[in-house]
Amino acid sequence: ELIESVRSSSGYEQRFKEIEKFNSENRWKKRGISLTPIKWGIGWNGGYYNCMVSIYAKDGSVSISHGGVEMGQGIHTKVAQVCAYELAIPIETISIKPADSFTNLNAQATGGSITSELVSQACIECCKIIQKNLAPVREKMPKDYTWQQLIQKALGMGVDLAARYWIYPETKYPFEYCIYGAC
Repeated sequence: ELIESVRSSSGYEQRFKEIEKFNSENRWKKRGISLTPIKWGIGWNGGYYNCMVSIYAKDGSVSISHGGVEMGQGIHTKVAQVCAYELAIPIETISIKPADSFTNLNAQATGGSITSELVSQACIECCKIIQKNLAPVREKMPKDYTWQQLIQKALGMGVDLAARYWIYPETKYPFEYCIYGAC
């Protein structure tokens, strides 16, 4: 689809014919044209990506702070979606807080199409920690409980309602992200 789009928008076929004509009329001077697909893999060979998830007992709302920079790529939305899925809560209960060097120290620069995925993975790991912390509380809950009731009971039992996770090069998350193009 991408190649056909470039072929059409560049007038490739017409230009190709013009180049063939020029080359047939010129013995020493030649022209060329190429339509080339590309694939480039961006590997994760370093850097640090982190996330902190905090749950507020009063209303069960969740705040997330992560080490990525939102610059139009949708990183905040992706992280909120991941958290909502992992904790099985409505996305409306989640807010993304600004990153700072207190909660997200030593974060890697955002770029190269990998930050969203690795920060989301750090969020998943935070949610796993929280779910593990909540497991004993769930056992003590009545059959039909709400998220808010679970969180308030957890606080009453002294359960930590926050988690932080840090992904660094030696963790178990190899990463390769391929981008595609045509020119």
